[in-house]
Amino acid sequence: MKKEAILQLNSISKTFPGVRALEDVDFALYPGEVHILAGANGAGKSTLIKCILGIYQPEAGQILYKGQEISLRNSRQAMDLGIAAVHQELTMIPYLDVASNIFYGREPMLGRSPLIASRQMYREAGEILARLHCQHMDLHQVAAGLSIADQQMIEIAKALVTKPEIIILDEPTTSLTAQEVAFLFEQIRVLKEQGIAILFISHRMSEIREIGDRITILRDGHLVDSCLPRMPPRLCRMETYTVPIIQTLMVPPIWQSLIWFSI
Repeated sequence: MKKEAILQLNSISKTFPGVRALEDVDFALYPGEVHILAGANGAGKSTLIKCILGIYQPEAGQILYKGQEISLRNSRQAMDLGIAAVHQELTMIPYLDVASNIFYGREPMLGRSPLIASRQMYREAGEILARLHCQHMDLHQVAAGLSIADQQMIEIAKALVTKPEIIILDEPTTSLTAQEVAFLFEQIRVLKEQGIAILFISHRMSEIREIGDRITILRDGHLVDSCLPRMPPRLCRMETYTVPIIQTLMVPPIWQSLIWFSI
């Protein structure tokens, strides 16, 4: 029995003055999958994500969440539904410790008092990090002393505070070393096993093949294709192409798009 999409976008279009950012774009995301969203700068990735998060409202099309049509007017609505985002820019507060950063702005309170329920906060922060297999992190350590990879984990932990069913990761590997990327991918697989749907924005072919279950490619605001991320390894190693070479090799359109924005 085929799984029902937790999130489905049908014929989404979005226009800015003088620019057609998205035109008739379809997209589907399923529970427990890592779906790569790829495309060159200006392809429409950010606009599509902002439509999903309620930051932008599409002029045409339909957004379905768990089979029900929704109309998101702000990011708070998306968060309440179970859609969380980890943006490329880290938002750590360097002088706060790990637990305080995870719950910043969502601290549990002692009844109706203005006091933070510290024991509960530290306990729940530890439980969230355990879900990510990050028990090595000291909840009392000040964030300024953390590695970039650990800071990335805290950003994901912050997203988990809202108990999301969808997590959007916006190019999370940009500042990470190869070893840190491997660690991040381990945590993504953990979330996937827990049934969370991951929308992963990337343009790196090696990442697409390693972590992605499916890939959707955008180009100039249009959907190029959506398919399994399978490609001959030799294409990943190629660094330069010209139009005649691409045409001669008869590279499928979906990979033509990937080749051009990766060189």
